[in-house]
Amino acid sequence: MAPFVTQLLRAVAILGFVTAAQSLSQFRSRSSGYKDPVSALLGTFLPQLAENAVDSSASLRPGQLVNAQARKRAIPPAKLARELQRALDKYSWFVTGNVDARYFSEAFSFVDPSVQTDNLQDYATGVARIFDQEETRMQVLKVEAQTEGRNKALLVTWRLEGRVNVLFRPRIKPFMIETCLSLDEQGLISAQEDRFLIPPWDVFISAFLPGFGQPPAPPIQR
Repeated sequence: MAPFVTQLLRAVAILGFVTAAQSLSQFRSRSSGYKDPVSALLGTFLPQLAENAVDSSASLRPGQLVNAQARKRAIPPAKLARELQRALDKYSWFVTGNVDARYFSEAFSFVDPSVQTDNLQDYATGVARIFDQEETRMQVLKVEAQTEGRNKALLVTWRLEGRVNVLFRPRIKPFMIETCLSLDEQGLISAQEDRFLIPPWDVFISAFLPGFGQPPAPPIQR
């Protein structure tokens, strides 16, 4: 599950819509799970993915990996940045979970203080469950290769707009996010970290008080 997903989940609790979370035991599913009871409780409100739910634009189910059996694409960071931008434009996997697995290490994992995933499929499923697939969209502004020093990475700047599947299904205003994708020695994506480009509390409060805070991010024109 993506880091901004964790922040959205926890924000609902902070706003006072959940009071019984501390009584829950730690929830885990397969090799992924929530690491604190607040996130665990909120995770129970997320819908299960329907087997027949299909993204008509790509004929894929939400959370279904793309090119799962294909050979890995271990290529130089600059070329990877160009290919990744095209793939994100096509599959929008930060929202749909339709991750193009060719670019990801078998050891890919996401860990933050609240959520942990130990494989790519769990990450993809978590992303697809959090967002209303009919009303949520992402747009990529740019993908940049960062090659200075020993640690190689890609920096994705993108716009998110839509609705989250938590409790009252709040709509979130359009805002910008930076996603850092760390690369391993083979040039495959091994880790992910997201950062809001507006204060997280602005996103959270404006979901319940439309018009609050900074204006919505305008649509991206490339």
